Amino acid sequence: MQETINLRECCKVLKMELIKVTSECDTLKMMFEQLSMALQKQEASAPSNITSNPKRLAELYPDMRFWTLEHYNKWTNSPAAHADPHYKFAFLENEQGKTLSDGLIKIVRKLL
Repeated sequence: MQETINLRECCKVLKMELIKVTSECDTLKMMFEQLSMALQKQEASAPSNITSNPKRLAELYPDMRFWTLEHYNKWTNSPAAHADPHYKFAFLENEQGKTLSDGLIKIVRKLL
C-alpha cells in the first residue's frame, strides 16, 4: 500500500517536471524562431554585393590582411608569416588588421 502511494507521488513529481521541461522547450523554440527571423531580415537588408565581393570589402577595411583563402595560404608560406608568433591564428584579426591577443584567442576557444 505504501509503495503505491510512493509511486503515485513520484508520478506526480515526474508529470510536473515534464510540464516544466516542455514549457522550457517551447520557449526555446519560440526564441530560436524569433532570432532566425531577425537574422533573415538583417541578411535581406544587407547589400549582398558588398559582402560577396572581397575586393569591395578590402576597400572598406584596408587594414585587414586576408580576404581570400588563397591570399592567406600564400602568406602562411612566407618568411614574414613564420616570424609572426601568432601566424597560425593570423586570420583572426580585429578591424585594424592586428592579430588577436593570446587572451582573446583563449576566450574564443572556450566559447567554441
